[in-house]
Amino acid sequence: MKKFLSEKNIFIFIALIGIFARLFYFLTIPEATYNDSLYHLNVINETISSKAFLLADTDVPPPLYYSVYSTFLILSGLELNRVSAKMLPFALELLSVLLAIALFKKLFKEKYLAPFAFFLIFPIAVRFSGINYVENISVVFVFSTIYFLAMLLEKKSNGFFLLV
Repeated sequence: MKKFLSEKNIFIFIALIGIFARLFYFLTIPEATYNDSLYHLNVINETISSKAFLLADTDVPPPLYYSVYSTFLILSGLELNRVSAKMLPFALELLSVLLAIALFKKLFKEKYLAPFAFFLIFPIAVRFSGINYVENISVVFVFSTIYFLAMLLEKKSNGFFLLV
């Protein structure tokens, strides 16, 4: 029993719960986040049908994810439906999980399971992982930036920092 309740097994169990929760929220849009999802999908749908951004009465340019996702759907010829609406969140979610495991292995060497498990089960990230593009894109950019900086520090090539 003591071997079963080891630190490693507990963190693996927490990580599995986090993956299950993320898949659940990804496959079923929670009621509380349904309005966000509908807003995102309506903007993308209007962009696809008009081939232009129609955000009336605003001086703010459309966010990058509307541009990227709408352009992808227009160029690929895919319609906006339940499957294609989940493609970007799924790709971002998968990329964030892969970046998290790579980053935590680099930063924490032997003890990477603890931060990885708690990243997977973080409540806000789990709840909004299926539909909110802003949070998913932010996680990908932050993790990739930290990973890149950790690689630079590991190689002791600080010449790049002098340029910045």
